[in-house]
Amino acid sequence: HFDAYITLVKSVYEQERTSENAYRIFRAYCKAGRWEEAAVFGKESLDYFGRRGRWAGARDEIARAMMFAGHYSDAALMWGQMRGYAPKFYRAFSTYMNADYQQAIELFTPLTTKSNGWDAAAFYWMGRAQEHLQQDAHQSFEQAMKLDSSGWYDLLVQQRLALEEPSQAVDTHTTHQGVWYLDDRKDQANETSITLSAIPEKTTTASSLYHSSTIEQSFNWESFSTPSSTPVVSSTNIWPSRYEFPDPYLNPVFGSETDLKEVFTNFVNGYKQTFPNLPETALLVSVGMYPEAARNMQSNYQQWEALNKTPSIPMDLWRNVFLYTRTHHYVLRYTTKMEQYFEDPTLIRQVQQINHPLVRPSDMWSLTSQYNVDPWLMMGLMRQESAYRETVRSWVGAIGYIQVMPATGAKVAYLLNEASYSPQNLENPQTNLKYGIFYFSKLMERFDNAYPLAVGSYNGGPHNMSRWYRNRIGTWEMDEFVEHIPYDETRRYIKKVTGHYSHYVDLYFDDHTVVIPNPPNKDDPTVIDF
Repeated sequence: HFDAYITLVKSVYEQERTSENAYRIFRAYCKAGRWEEAAVFGKESLDYFGRRGRWAGARDEIARAMMFAGHYSDAALMWGQMRGYAPKFYRAFSTYMNADYQQAIELFTPLTTKSNGWDAAAFYWMGRAQEHLQQDAHQSFEQAMKLDSSGWYDLLVQQRLALEEPSQAVDTHTTHQGVWYLDDRKDQANETSITLSAIPEKTTTASSLYHSSTIEQSFNWESFSTPSSTPVVSSTNIWPSRYEFPDPYLNPVFGSETDLKEVFTNFVNGYKQTFPNLPETALLVSVGMYPEAARNMQSNYQQWEALNKTPSIPMDLWRNVFLYTRTHHYVLRYTTKMEQYFEDPTLIRQVQQINHPLVRPSDMWSLTSQYNVDPWLMMGLMRQESAYRETVRSWVGAIGYIQVMPATGAKVAYLLNEASYSPQNLENPQTNLKYGIFYFSKLMERFDNAYPLAVGSYNGGPHNMSRWYRNRIGTWEMDEFVEHIPYDETRRYIKKVTGHYSHYVDLYFDDHTVVIPNPPNKDDPTVIDF
């Protein structure tokens, strides 16, 4: 349909050569993924119209069109005419893509001194340029890992170092690449129960350091090992029987379960006049109905905030109450970065386990197995989408744990032949997870199971991912493609979700690792195109 629109706006432009009509042609070329025409027409129109109308702010769009068209030298010149750290980075990156590696290093270098998010990326691409020049890239890569708040560059560096040292190469049987990671999808369907275990002593040292800022951006992470302990029965969740993972809420770092129960009992007795649902909440916890208890506690906390935090309740008391009731989102808020107060590696590990909960694992493992998606990837996506909030609505209307849009839900319901769908269904956590995981599985199928493209499509739409990628299939590495993505939100989203995914796997396994795949060799819009 963009081709027809291009024909229309070009005919209008022939009749009325205004800057606005010219810009419409340029944007139509971009929307259609016709990057060569977009780059040429955009540059010609900018030269002709100057800074009139919307061309005044179009240089970055033209520079990106040049990059997608492979005109990296022209793109570098265009970026060089703009101010700001992003143009400086993309000038250097375009120079790198133009194979002028020494010049790229010189352009990246000033960005490495800025603590503004571009430093990790600059160090990483300096290292890549040094590799091409057969120079020692280890120092640049180490700095990229140290400064990376997303986990993306850390994972890229680990993969590159593993390739350098075959003895450290990843065992193909323990890699996670976005799809279901066990060979038991048929056998496990009828299994129904499992125990969750307490966290034992730490058995391996951290493999990487993550540096966080805020919950809305990223998190301060450490890598941990899988425990080997006698299972302890927990009523928190029911699992498919072959999967044994620790229940992080049984960690005693903030107090034993008995201690937390006593804290909560005192909380109920002291504040039941303020929060009348507390006796009910205590009953829900006693029978293992943690999601329902957590809803009550979330409501109570929101009420408390609305009343200007009266009566006065200490933060550590709220934290322990949330721990006891498994209120995942508020546990996340009240334990993020708390590892900095501990020195014992075991206690640090326990805090980080609590900070990365296993949300509705029975639903998650059942659905991801059914639709061939890695549950750990979906945990990472959930962390980024909703920070584990069950019924949250975004400003654009997305709903629930993994933020399904109502219109997307309607289309998924059609594909699943579920005629009774209404947007309110997405507030049901099982439906939310089912629809979101099914939709994500189709994005995976469209892009040949290359999960960074599926993740980006979940955020920015598969049509955008396709127009950014399809003309260069097989010519970019994955790190290069992701850096080309023009939407800041989508580019950062891919990096953060991948980082969350990697850290979840590090937390719950000794010998598993996430691998960033090669770019796909296909883009099949017949699978799904919404």
